[in-house]
Amino acid sequence: MELRKINMDRIILPKSRITYDDGEVFLLAKSIALAGLLSPISVVALSHSDRFEIVSGNKRFYACRLLGFKEISALIIKADTYFARTVLKKGNYRDFFAEADLVKETLIKTHLTAEELGNLTSYTPKEILSCVKLSGMSELEREIVRNNAISREIAYEIALHDDIRKRNFLLSETAKKRLRLSEVLKLTEKEHKSFAKKNARRTIKFKDLRLFDNTVSRAVEILKEAGVDAQLDTERVAGSTEYKIKIHS
Repeated sequence: MELRKINMDRIILPKSRITYDDGEVFLLAKSIALAGLLSPISVVALSHSDRFEIVSGNKRFYACRLLGFKEISALIIKADTYFARTVLKKGNYRDFFAEADLVKETLIKTHLTAEELGNLTSYTPKEILSCVKLSGMSELEREIVRNNAISREIAYEIALHDDIRKRNFLLSETAKKRLRLSEVLKLTEKEHKSFAKKNARRTIKFKDLRLFDNTVSRAVEILKEAGVDAQLDTERVAGSTEYKIKIHS
């Protein structure tokens, strides 16, 4: 935000402005004449124009115009900040996916981080990231959630998984067995351990290095049988053995 003086002629009032009693404006003008404008108005710059629209401070603007001010102190709010404040309102949405989509759209349009958007709205950064994850669910997944009255908390825990197959499995189990959040978390942990076990890197321990030599030699022979020009070189260096497989193209 930037604070500076703006020519009164370049400021326009919002379409949905509030009207004030002339007496109110006169009293405020009298106060400003005595003590000056203590609080600047807030404006947002209009796109493709050199004009500004008032966000707050209509009565102060009227009073300063009554006093014949040519310029007025104004706090210029960035367009992305203004968009976030006016469009994104935390509340009771009928469908939490609609809220999630709006939060994600706001992030994309404003180029703000979750922390910055959280400072402008009543959302916490965690709630914003939750909405981003929920917004990533497909229409089919959303229908399963809606049709089975799956809670937002459970849907979010499932949405955390990037693998769509895992999400579909968890959604299916949740809908079929009417799982609670704690049960979904246990199932998620169980699936995670099972997945890690299946995909864990297998290490082969050789008690006898001659067995390793034979394994490497056999691998090179298989390459040669397949028509690959491969060569195995071994070299003893500082008490250790280096194995080099060269493949000539």
